[in-house]
Amino acid sequence: MGNKIKVIINKIIDFISTLPLVGKMLDRNFILYAFIGATGVIIDFIIFTVLVEVIGLYYVISNVISVSFGLTNNFILNRKYNFKVYNKPVHRFLSFYLIGFVGIAISTLLIHLFTETFVIPILISKIIAVMIVVILQYIANRFITFK
Repeated sequence: MGNKIKVIINKIIDFISTLPLVGKMLDRNFILYAFIGATGVIIDFIIFTVLVEVIGLYYVISNVISVSFGLTNNFILNRKYNFKVYNKPVHRFLSFYLIGFVGIAISTLLIHLFTETFVIPILISKIIAVMIVVILQYIANRFITFK
């Protein structure tokens, strides 16, 4: 990452950290984790769209491929810029990847529960599920993958 981009990201994180309530509830690592996660979502979505809409690949296969690219991006950036842990890269990557796929399973179950049991609209259910899973994945990755 170029120095200018790094400075901009640090300024954004510092700003978010100073917001009332938000800064007190979230630590710097979590904010950067969420920011990095957003880049993974963008990569995931772009690759998924290309695979499904341009190439015509089956959406389930496309999703596994695109999520894998997003998770790989997130692992590399979190390892280098957030948690700064460099030993055992293969072990840590597999842990991160597994936690990512467990997160997909949990979010799918939560979306189903919210929409079918509590009759919450699907997009609201997705937002709630993502918020819960991001927190769970952050805790798991911080204390397992990047311990």
